[in-house]
Amino acid sequence: MKHWGLFLVVLAFTACHDDQPEQTYYITPEMSGIAAGCPGIQERIAISSNCDWGIESTPEWCSAQKVTAGGREYLAVEVMPNYDENPRQTFVTLSYDRTSIPVYVTQAGERAPAPMQWYTFPTNWFSDITYEPSDGSGPRKYRITAFELAVSPSWRTQIFPGNLIDRHAPGRKLTDYADKYTFNPIILAASTYGIKELAKPSLEATNAWVKELVAKSPHQSSGFFCQSPIRYTSYRQLHLLGLGNAGLNLDELVSGESYSGKEMEKRTGMIYTYSHELIRIFVGEFPQNLITETVSDEERREMSYINGVAYGRTAWLLVESDDNFQETRNVVSKIMREESLNTKEQRIRENLAAYYIRFDDKGDVQTEKGGDELIGAFSRGIGTLSILPVNFTTNRFENHAVGQMEITFDLP
Repeated sequence: MKHWGLFLVVLAFTACHDDQPEQTYYITPEMSGIAAGCPGIQERIAISSNCDWGIESTPEWCSAQKVTAGGREYLAVEVMPNYDENPRQTFVTLSYDRTSIPVYVTQAGERAPAPMQWYTFPTNWFSDITYEPSDGSGPRKYRITAFELAVSPSWRTQIFPGNLIDRHAPGRKLTDYADKYTFNPIILAASTYGIKELAKPSLEATNAWVKELVAKSPHQSSGFFCQSPIRYTSYRQLHLLGLGNAGLNLDELVSGESYSGKEMEKRTGMIYTYSHELIRIFVGEFPQNLITETVSDEERREMSYINGVAYGRTAWLLVESDDNFQETRNVVSKIMREESLNTKEQRIRENLAAYYIRFDDKGDVQTEKGGDELIGAFSRGIGTLSILPVNFTTNRFENHAVGQMEITFDLP
């Protein structure tokens, strides 16, 4: 009987021992979630726990790892850039045994650009850009005032130091008075410290002097300005940027017809452009009597004379792609730097379309259409294209004050 009593006591003790509660594990993040913008983020979240927790699988765009620093454990999360317009979300799950805790991760998408966003090319210095919105039946009416203005192809014979012009260019049509008045002798100065006296302001004489100066010092450089890249999302926007900045119908040069008849097919477009100014020729002294004729005060107020012209190079590279803007931009940058591309980048390169727009030695517009080979041609052209008038500045005819040109045009 004593043996049976001892057996029952042991059995009772064992039963009581098996009924003890299991070990409880906890994993407590300092933050319950992460909200990232489209550029991405790197974040550390302190974790309190009583177990050796781990991380379950995460999507490719969100990496996570367990790190220790200063005697504490952290969840280190890196969210990659989101180049898509759609937001995305996921969970980073921390777990041990049967305990699991989710950390919520959200990321905003890339904001869609404004459909008719304005950008200024580096050949210009605009003081104001405004437009009157369309009433639904008529066009937008744009008005641009400029201290420094690009020389558009249709103006090439009118732009030279000392020429007298109307400071208004309605419809982007420039009026000059080279054949209307009798001009007096003029002194010109160059940024290379040269001086030239002309019998009168002259396109031919100025161009000949510029050639002499360049021949003496072909590698001089007074300024390089670039804007790369400018994003466009429609040929209507491309038309606006080309016409407003350079007097060029870029949409027609790219597609062969107006945006009103053929819109952009690819997802996004980029404009790479620069202004490489080599020499600036300007009026050396204020001409007290630029012309021999006398004009009324009212006429003088509307006149300006060309005070300075920058000679150099400019061109445009347009790249269009169905891939997202940032990834295409990165590929173009790598091609320009002649860096190797990974498999995904090679696919982007093969599917892009490129257009190289430049001026020949006569100032006529030339357009080449192709692929990534034109990216290299654009880069090489910075140092090899013909030297032509790039932009100009004006002074007021009435008082020699710094002038501003006013351009107006309609956008249907």
